[in-house]
Amino acid sequence: MRIPELTQAEVAILSLLSEGAAHGYALNEAIEYRGMRSWTDIAFSSIYAILNRLEKEALITSRLDPSAKGPARKIYRLTRKGRTTLLKTIRLYISEPESPKSRINLGAAYIELLPTEDAIQCLEGYRTKLQERMDHIQKVRAQQQPVPFGADIIFDHGLIKGHAELEWIDDVLKQLRKRQENQQHE
Repeated sequence: MRIPELTQAEVAILSLLSEGAAHGYALNEAIEYRGMRSWTDIAFSSIYAILNRLEKEALITSRLDPSAKGPARKIYRLTRKGRTTLLKTIRLYISEPESPKSRINLGAAYIELLPTEDAIQCLEGYRTKLQERMDHIQKVRAQQQPVPFGADIIFDHGLIKGHAELEWIDDVLKQLRKRQENQQHE
């Protein structure tokens, strides 16, 4: 059996369906409630496209559920192949570190092309946005009581990485400000 390579959004949808059958709107509600958009790339507008792809790959099946209040809803369920693929992907995700490739690394590698003041302003803006992201993670975590173990460790991971990155940015800013001060005294 060929195991398809999944996107993070597909893994998120399969993971939610591993908890039980659901329709697209219920999946979106779970994504919102768990704050999944802060740690995976999944937009509301892409949920149905993802469900269609997963169904074409035979990772999920669907059936129409008649409703007395309106049109029938499509209910999606994980298949055996979907569960096997999901478990294989989860094993891969928690056994191999992510690639260190990121935009901040490439930008930092060539930071000296910018005037020092520009570099400082850019990093201060990055720092502000990173702090806002961390504040959002803490807010979402506080809203979930009790916090499921999987969500709790994801929140921890994001916050620990964020604190380490803030520390790194603060160190770079300190170096840039010292450089700027030295340039002004020359």
